[in-house]
Amino acid sequence: MSEKKYVLSLDIGTTNVKASVYDPVEGRLLGYVSSRLEKYMPKPGWVEQDPWELWSKSLYVLKKALENAGIGINRVSGLGIANQRGSIIIWDKRSGRPLYNVITWQCRRAEAIVDKLMSMKNFFKKKTGLIPSPNFSLPKILWILENMPRLREKLVRGDAVATTIDAFIVWRLSGGRVYATDYTNASRTMLFNISRLEWDSELLELAKIPANTLPEASASAKIHGYTSDEVLGAEIPIAAIVGDQQASCIGHLLASPGDTKCTHGTGSFILTCTGDKPVFTDNLLTTIAWSTANRIVYALEGSVPATGSLIDWLVNKLGIARDYNELEEIARRTSIDDLLFMPFPLGIGAPYWRSSLRAGLIGFDISMDKGSVVRAVYESIVFIVKRIIEEIEDVIKDRVVELRVDGGLSKSDFLLQLHADILEKRIVRPKYLETTLLGTSYLACIALGLYKSIDDIKPLWRVDKVFKPNKANTILYKGKYLLWKKVLEKIVNEL
Repeated sequence: MSEKKYVLSLDIGTTNVKASVYDPVEGRLLGYVSSRLEKYMPKPGWVEQDPWELWSKSLYVLKKALENAGIGINRVSGLGIANQRGSIIIWDKRSGRPLYNVITWQCRRAEAIVDKLMSMKNFFKKKTGLIPSPNFSLPKILWILENMPRLREKLVRGDAVATTIDAFIVWRLSGGRVYATDYTNASRTMLFNISRLEWDSELLELAKIPANTLPEASASAKIHGYTSDEVLGAEIPIAAIVGDQQASCIGHLLASPGDTKCTHGTGSFILTCTGDKPVFTDNLLTTIAWSTANRIVYALEGSVPATGSLIDWLVNKLGIARDYNELEEIARRTSIDDLLFMPFPLGIGAPYWRSSLRAGLIGFDISMDKGSVVRAVYESIVFIVKRIIEEIEDVIKDRVVELRVDGGLSKSDFLLQLHADILEKRIVRPKYLETTLLGTSYLACIALGLYKSIDDIKPLWRVDKVFKPNKANTILYKGKYLLWKKVLEKIVNEL
């Protein structure tokens, strides 16, 4: 009898780097390990990370996951890689040496450049599905070209490359033999034509990036190359590369039009599948959800830059509670009042696209206490999710009946019941909240032939808990949501 084989998966997020070993027979994640990442803010609104830390911790969690699972590298069939999207690394492709810190998707340094690009909004939307935003790669690259002459010269000559994180990590894991990305990561650069599935020559000209310096972009589920035995201890197939939010789409088994998920991590990301053709609209992003050798699935997306980081702010910056459990208990025991919170410390994306907007409390009076603030923050997270889903439903001309959730905040029963009450929808929390790792594993298994298609995975997917609307609470929240939405739109229109 042949020895069971496993898949190794890596998730390079914004707050943590994670890894696990996936059992394709039983559909289980084994040996899970997470290592926290530092973020650096050298100026207000700037957010950077150390590329060497991303690399060293990626290696550490991969090896530690195997150790935790008690599985040798010789029993691994392949590797899947997911990563934070839109962040860029400038690096020397000959040596693999980073030339500058990672400029993360949260960084706002390119806001002035984005303001200029907004005059070309329709041009970008038609090609890339994106609306100009500091979240994406191109504005950061243009900022580098304008502000860092030494790096500009290297980029224009082709001595350096500006890539998403996956291309850098894959190059290093392969010992410099593989220079690749996938459609989902390429689609977050504002340089990739999502209809033609290729780097767009007009956009490359705008960015002054030589086409031959870009990684090959292809389907997420594919044998992209092999790891170096000197780096990981064996040559194993790199069988999946995928953006983290798209990985969680397939981790939730989203494939049919209308299937919707929300990931509550550092920020919150709502994606709804639209089928095998892109659907373009003014106020939402159009993106590639996931792809295999014979299938591509598109999605509409709305995102909120800061949600989990707001909860972290309440605990670790303001000191309102000792930990997240105490914070939730404070919110739970506080009654609904009139205090409104606008959860936009990093600006607002869909559906308003105002990067200059900032967070604020509205309606505070001296009868309120810290509980009112905490509850208003929790409510605001759900309010903006509701506003984005309203926009999605208007575009697809159908109602989203069920929302599947994952991410750290989804551990909170209180928050998910708020979702059910305010959204008036079934909220489904899966058994494995690490759906990015799960989806990356699924894609790798498809590329390796361990699964033929997503249909083979469905019997293995497990639900932890379903949250249903409480009608009395839904009635209570309707008025508060409409007031919150009215106030938000008044603020947006005055900017």
